[in-house]
Amino acid sequence: MKAILIEDNIAEAKLTKYAFSAVAPTTELVHCNSGASFFEILENTPPEQIAYILLDLNMPAISGFDVLKMLAAHQDWSWLPTIILTSSSNQKDVLYSYELGANAFVTKPIMIDEFNHMIARIHKFWGEVNKLPGSAKC
Repeated sequence: MKAILIEDNIAEAKLTKYAFSAVAPTTELVHCNSGASFFEILENTPPEQIAYILLDLNMPAISGFDVLKMLAAHQDWSWLPTIILTSSSNQKDVLYSYELGANAFVTKPIMIDEFNHMIARIHKFWGEVNKLPGSAKC
């Protein structure tokens, strides 16, 4: 199984990869630095191989909101679990994300220990507990 991280900030992507490697060493974390690169990967990856998507909202060109809209509009991708992972705690962002089909909204903690713990909890649920259509976990 794969998890996909869509994050344009290289430092935050490295932090997420580091935390992820400690809690999910058998799950491949694929990093996309833009919405465009995400859709290139998605077109070449069977959706049933994707456990979940970690999506930043504030990205240039194709924002996280745009990614949510594009996922929702595509029959094969609309069911993919998508977790907003952002620095925003704006209630309008939270509401709009859910309206567009996000499955969860998580504000990135500032402290590294809290960040690592948050990644562990996200993966525990979305990567281990959650059941996906067409997966061996069903």
